[in-house]
Amino acid sequence: MEEKFSGGLDYFKLAAAFLVVAIHTSPLSVVNPAADFIFTGIIARMAVPFFFMVSGYFLLLQYIFERSFDMRPLRRFLKKTCLLYAAAIILYLPVNFYAGHFHNMNVFSVFRMVVFDGTFYHLWYLPASVLGALLIIFISRKLTFRPVFGIALILYGFGLLGDSYFGFLSDCDSLL
Repeated sequence: MEEKFSGGLDYFKLAAAFLVVAIHTSPLSVVNPAADFIFTGIIARMAVPFFFMVSGYFLLLQYIFERSFDMRPLRRFLKKTCLLYAAAIILYLPVNFYAGHFHNMNVFSVFRMVVFDGTFYHLWYLPASVLGALLIIFISRKLTFRPVFGIALILYGFGLLGDSYFGFLSDCDSLL
């Protein structure tokens, strides 16, 4: 299989990986909490949407623009991502049990955790990328690019409200 090199994109993926680490470690919090907030809460937050866009660029373009019906790339992506997620679930099982994450959970809670939330706080990305790819491919079969792009933007906005700007929005309530 031919390897694709995407110039600056590959270099920025490396920088974005460090930004993701920074999001989870708050490297400037000891030096200056305000600088840490600006760096990890604002600047570094571009890394995760960037990785979603890169995945979409390499995987979904053929389905959206070329209307390809070759499902092999999608199956490969789903298989690799699901295997990685399964390995991460197994790896984090002892930590989850130790932290009490499975205490008082029913079948629905476990299903929601595995399919939507991730079984550990940073693992949400893997099921989100699988569900996102499936959703975009499904709606791109029914609609042209512009409506698919609009729907993706609306869903992205909802995603921002759920985490990235949740604290900001909850602080706005006190201003009213």
